Amino acid sequence: MEAKFKVGEKIVCLHENTTPYPAKVTAIRVVRGVDNYNVHYTNWHRRYDELVPFGEEEGKMFKGTLEDYNQNNNIPPEEAMKNVSIRKTGPQPKAGADGKESRKPGRPKKEKRGGPTHSTSSEPTHSVSLEVDLPPGLLKVLGEDHSLIGRDFIPELPVTHSIDIIIGEYLAKVESDEKRELAEIKEGESAKREKNKVLVKYAGIRGASRQLVEMFNACLNNFLLTGKERFQHSALLRQEATKKHIRFKSVLEIPTDDVRSSEHYGIVHLVRMLTKIDVLLQVSEWNDYFMEKFMGAVRDFVVFLEANYEKYWTAEGGYKTADYQ
Repeated sequence: MEAKFKVGEKIVCLHENTTPYPAKVTAIRVVRGVDNYNVHYTNWHRRYDELVPFGEEEGKMFKGTLEDYNQNNNIPPEEAMKNVSIRKTGPQPKAGADGKESRKPGRPKKEKRGGPTHSTSSEPTHSVSLEVDLPPGLLKVLGEDHSLIGRDFIPELPVTHSIDIIIGEYLAKVESDEKRELAEIKEGESAKREKNKVLVKYAGIRGASRQLVEMFNACLNNFLLTGKERFQHSALLRQEATKKHIRFKSVLEIPTDDVRSSEHYGIVHLVRMLTKIDVLLQVSEWNDYFMEKFMGAVRDFVVFLEANYEKYWTAEGGYKTADYQ
């Protein structure tokens, strides 16, 4: 059977046959004698890749962009919210001491040593409040972190409860809440409409949760690490890349999809990111409507994190002296 989509072609694919997301055909694989498209969802971990058999493309895979799909299928803005991705854009490369720009693919060029860096050049572009008010438990995590960092300690790695694990447990709660709300809807003329509202609401929360993880992986090195933590981070990258037989000359060449920081860092660095989320989101091209929905989902996650912070925080190994010189 002839392929309807080419390897490398960017498409829209229905995840779990329900929700459209931007995707790409990365390979054609033969499984038990059947040709399959290997579909990779943009900015998702490869474990979410799907195999779609030839002949089953219709109603599953669509040519064009997500915007094209929404227009062709008359998707309303509130439902389209769950399919929007935050673009991983950032400051342009800065010239080094020799006057040359670093243009290597992979991780951004390291900034000068010191505290965690942040952008101060962009003016607010959204009328929606992008700040996260940390509750007492998370403020305690942040306060102790600042105190120990100031005394030349750094968090130990790896952590027991990684960000991937934390988000996974949160998504399990989200699924439970969704089922409960759906079960509480009484049958009647408005039942279908009410159920659709619930489905859209929780699809948006799941999408926002995944975006938090991808934001973390994209911004960790430039925004969330102290100078001495970057030595620790580089050692971690080398170790993990070597385990996975990834060839590299510099840690800058190690793809972020192959060594995901969210698999190794935990609540401390996650809380650091929450305090900087207003800066990180200034590079997003979302309009205020989408941004408001996203921030609502983030604040819901913060409530979950506060309720469980002791579990994720006290189980960790603590801090150690910064010996990565």
